[in-house]
Amino acid sequence: IGDDADVVRLHGVASFFSSMTAPSSLEDAISHARHDIAQVAENVMRTFMVGMSLANQVASNQRRAVAHA
Repeated sequence: IGDDADVVRLHGVASFFSSMTAPSSLEDAISHARHDIAQVAENVMRTFMVGMSLANQVASNQRRAVAHA
């Protein structure tokens, strides 16, 4: 993720996830790739689930507000 990350956000990208947890050599990155990519996938899904939960809470609050109006 570089200095121009904000430019990408203008095109609808909301977040970035890195498969690297620390600087490493290419050899180390390749040897740990399977584990690191699995970790990124888990982090992406956890973030997605938080977003879905928040969206459901907002929708529920909106329905309550309309019902009490």
